[in-house]
Amino acid sequence: MTCNRSRKSRTPVGARKPRADQLTGPDPEHQGSTCRLQRGSPVNLLQHYEQLISYDEWANLEVIRVFRGIEDLPARPLNLLAHIVAAEHLWRARLLGVDSPLPVWPELTVERCEEQVRQLPVLWREYLADDSSDLLDRAIAYKNSKGESYKSLVRDILTHVFMHSAYHRGQIASDIRQAGSVPAYTDFIHGVRQGLVE
Repeated sequence: MTCNRSRKSRTPVGARKPRADQLTGPDPEHQGSTCRLQRGSPVNLLQHYEQLISYDEWANLEVIRVFRGIEDLPARPLNLLAHIVAAEHLWRARLLGVDSPLPVWPELTVERCEEQVRQLPVLWREYLADDSSDLLDRAIAYKNSKGESYKSLVRDILTHVFMHSAYHRGQIASDIRQAGSVPAYTDFIHGVRQGLVE
């Protein structure tokens, strides 16, 4: 897959690209939200993120399904899932310029995690429903947990959110396996092949 990019602004080999916190607007090297597969069919990034939202919900619900089948669920996997949903709320709050409803590492029950897992896709879709053509290319200013200021593009934030969730689901799977149970099978391609992710 190749994306339409401005060739004029390419960073010379060996030169440092500007950090996200140095961005003052859309990165000219990455303007536009349409990529092309090599055969020429357009891929809309908004549709791609819609699919990642579906995947994230399905995968998190699969983790919860496994949790419900474990009599003595270790604390760490539940803490990691709580962190996944809290981090998604945090990043959404940063995109909107509001306070997050949850701390970064909250103590949540399985039931409360499930509530959040079911609520987040609705909230993400509301955010993506913005009609603006530049939504994904907007630079968002925010502070991290250390109080450091940054600016990042919306699409980079969204990509980070879903990769972050997948990373921690991998940790959950490892912990569940070490505890003697079978972890949820949450591979993206499996979900798509089975028609569980659209």
